[in-house]
Amino acid sequence: MTHPRLFLTIVCVTLSFATPASGARLIDLHEQEALVMSGHGDTITRPFLTKGEWEMQWEKSGEWILDVFLVYLIQKTTGETVQVANLQGTSGALYIPEPGEYFLRITANGPWSFHIIELSR
Repeated sequence: MTHPRLFLTIVCVTLSFATPASGARLIDLHEQEALVMSGHGDTITRPFLTKGEWEMQWEKSGEWILDVFLVYLIQKTTGETVQVANLQGTSGALYIPEPGEYFLRITANGPWSFHIIELSR
């Protein structure tokens, strides 16, 4: 009589999230009307400072192979992910009521742009 053999495969995955360079200059949104960022594909933005409620306006353009557009809003001082947004459609906005120092980790497979606007000026 034969007994089936059990094979066990163990896979270890370590997730590490990059952060902006420690020497990256903090962009103070209170000193300018809006912060405009654009790019293609995955990136981590420079950190920025808001002193009141703010809005993140986004737009996708060009050719996208798959509709992958994730944005992680990360608090600069703690590294804590404050919000994760799976952005659908070609444009939209996300309201953030809390001031603070943040940066974005963007996962995308096409061209994108963001306008960060402080609402309480």
